[in-house]
Amino acid sequence: MKAIELIINEYAGNARTKKLIPSLIAALKEQYTFATTTYTHEAGDARKAIERIVAAVAPGAAQPQIVVIGGDGTLHDVINGLQELGRPDIPVGYVPNGTGNDFARAHGIPLEPLAAVAALKTARPHEARIGKAETEEFGTLYFLNNFGIGVDARIVYDTNHSRAKAMLNSVHLGQLSYTANILKAVTTQHAFKATVGVQKAVVIPNTFLCVFTNHPFLGGGLRLFPDAAQDWHQLSFVLVRKEKWRILIQVLGKILSGQSVHPKLAHIKRQRFRFETEAHEHIQLDGEEYNAPVHGVLSQTDQIMLLPAAQA
Repeated sequence: MKAIELIINEYAGNARTKKLIPSLIAALKEQYTFATTTYTHEAGDARKAIERIVAAVAPGAAQPQIVVIGGDGTLHDVINGLQELGRPDIPVGYVPNGTGNDFARAHGIPLEPLAAVAALKTARPHEARIGKAETEEFGTLYFLNNFGIGVDARIVYDTNHSRAKAMLNSVHLGQLSYTANILKAVTTQHAFKATVGVQKAVVIPNTFLCVFTNHPFLGGGLRLFPDAAQDWHQLSFVLVRKEKWRILIQVLGKILSGQSVHPKLAHIKRQRFRFETEAHEHIQLDGEEYNAPVHGVLSQTDQIMLLPAAQA
């Protein structure tokens, strides 16, 4: 059996699947032996585990393989740790048990944790494209799903600090905590000025929704653009400007319905974007919170992931 480095966040998704952890470990033991097992308790613990794992790899030794049981935030920590240490070649398998699980949804990983463990039997190493944000304020950050600023990040902030999130997670409806905060954020988010450089710098004085993303999914399954518009080798930029209420409601309806096509919903694909704003706005990377102003360059890089055979 192959040995794995196991990282577990039993509190992901407000611990809604904590009781499943023993079953998940037992199922993994049918496929692997465990070199180490790390339980995370707070943000940054997974990154510290990665530092220990990488430091323990002796010259000429077999490459480790990591399996993460957690949410997108835990996976975000693991991937940032590997990228910062220059080890994107170390394969990572993922068993989702969080609230959004958008990375799993985008890459064909089963959303039911026991099914995700079973899928690892036939998973293959695959160069997954992830986002890279090189910023003046926060250094270089990596994101599996999206980098959002404006109403999207406001929704994430309100959701993360909502009492309803824990309750909805407990009944396996965690994605509704995001949806429930949409109306609140839409009614309170104001327009702000941002500059986006594609071929040339464009000043957008009335930015409302601004997301750089590796795939269509946001907030536990909302679609920012149709699957047919996906290009895994380019970063997508999705923009909605502040409009009259009837227009914003139409755009919101298209996103909630899964169609995500509207004249006021802009979608641009490029290898690289320059983004700047002096506005004091919320920022989210894979649901992790930051705050603007921010100035930086956004692009993509590779990370080896263990994905279902159809994806590899």
